[in-house]
Amino acid sequence: EGHAVCQEMPLVETKPCPCEMYYSRPISNWSSCLTNGSLGCGLGTRYRAVGCYNDKDQMVDPSLCGGGSGLQEEPCLVPCPLDCQLSEWTAWRECNVRCGPGLQNRTRQIAQPGNAGGRQCGPLTQWKLCQVPC
Repeated sequence: EGHAVCQEMPLVETKPCPCEMYYSRPISNWSSCLTNGSLGCGLGTRYRAVGCYNDKDQMVDPSLCGGGSGLQEEPCLVPCPLDCQLSEWTAWRECNVRCGPGLQNRTRQIAQPGNAGGRQCGPLTQWKLCQVPC
């Protein structure tokens, strides 16, 4: 009647694979952050050496772990120097005595602290002699 009889055959065949397992792990600390520009600050890259190992914990050719160069890299940031920014001075305060020689001061505030080698903040208070007539 035109119908072929199929023999029972497994749909999946398996066999053991003789492959070794390989993994990579760092073998050095990260380098300092290296920047491209002449400023020496901003976005850069840091590096560390990575070794390729087999399942017996023996170091093998790095190409077995995916063809890498044996170096791992990641972006990093070197802060650029930022100078301190100060507010304007306040007006001079009244002399601190009612009669005779005294002192008066004025102040200013830190608007932006300096960092990473930038210019630090100067004094926040100034004093001067004053004289009040008696």
